[in-house]
Amino acid sequence: MRPKPLRLILVRHGETDWNVEHRFQGQSDQPLNAKGHEQAKAVATRLQDSVIDLVISSPLQRALETANAIAAHLNLTVQCDDRLKERHFGVLEGEHYANWTANHPEVWKSVSEHPHSYRLPGGESIDDLTRRVESFLAELVKLHHGQTVAVVCHGQVNRTLLGLLLGIGFDELKHYSIPNTSHSIFDVYENKVEVVDMSQIVITTGTQWRI
Repeated sequence: MRPKPLRLILVRHGETDWNVEHRFQGQSDQPLNAKGHEQAKAVATRLQDSVIDLVISSPLQRALETANAIAAHLNLTVQCDDRLKERHFGVLEGEHYANWTANHPEVWKSVSEHPHSYRLPGGESIDDLTRRVESFLAELVKLHHGQTVAVVCHGQVNRTLLGLLLGIGFDELKHYSIPNTSHSIFDVYENKVEVVDMSQIVITTGTQWRI
């Protein structure tokens, strides 16, 4: 008999003002804006008929507010996990995407030369982020096979999870656009992953990751 998988539903948080202003948020604790709250209600409605056993969220406000909206429809309580926090962008947090290379030329040089391993001043590297997200995913699969779990987190965390689930490398992941409150669904077995729904993720020819 085929073992039951972990059904994993990945959700990105709703919109914040810094999303609109195109600023690096990272672990700056920005709340949802009015549109973000409406988006959170909408994704909660989309998922309300799903048989979800557990909702796990980043503890940052924008993710937790989204997760609480989903959990309320399901009569569940959200569990938080620090490993789901957005990548810490250090000195870049609050910077506009358009300005950071000019304002931080040495950081830009180091990111260009060592995109995976360079640790942003006061923040994290891509490798740092990958290690903690990989730890979370391994534990999730071990403890919750046969269950359906909704995980609410952030853009780079979502992309990192996608990469781990699908075996996609950094260069390819740069082209994955994950809109606010989009969700994707995967069945995770011990030795393989099946895609159930990735229709809300947009794959483009342009680069979506900015660093």
